[in-house]
Amino acid sequence: MKDIIQFNVPFLLRVIYAGGGIYNIMFTYQETTLFQPLSYDEYVKYRKLSYLRPAAANNYLLDLINFENTPYQRQEFKVMGKDDGPTKEMIQLWEDIKKMLEQ
Repeated sequence: MKDIIQFNVPFLLRVIYAGGGIYNIMFTYQETTLFQPLSYDEYVKYRKLSYLRPAAANNYLLDLINFENTPYQRQEFKVMGKDDGPTKEMIQLWEDIKKMLEQ
C-alpha cells in the first residue's frame, strides 16, 4: 500500500522557473503569497528529494521560506507522509535526470 502525502493545513507550494537559471519557491496560504529565491544547488537538492523522498522535498522547501513579517511561522506547516526508501528504478531515474541537469 502506498502512503499518500498530506498537508497539515491546505497550502500551495511550488517551484517556479523564472528564466535565466533563476528559480523561486512560491508559497500560498489563505491571503498570503510568498516568493523565495532558490539557488541552483538548492534546486538540485529539491529535485533529487522530490524523486527519492517527496514529503522530505516539500518540507525542505518550507524550511527555506522566510516567514518574517507574516502572521505565520514555519512550524505551522508540514507535509506528512511516509517516505519509503527509494527503489532501484527511482535511483536510476534520478541519475538520468542529474545527467541532463549537468549538461
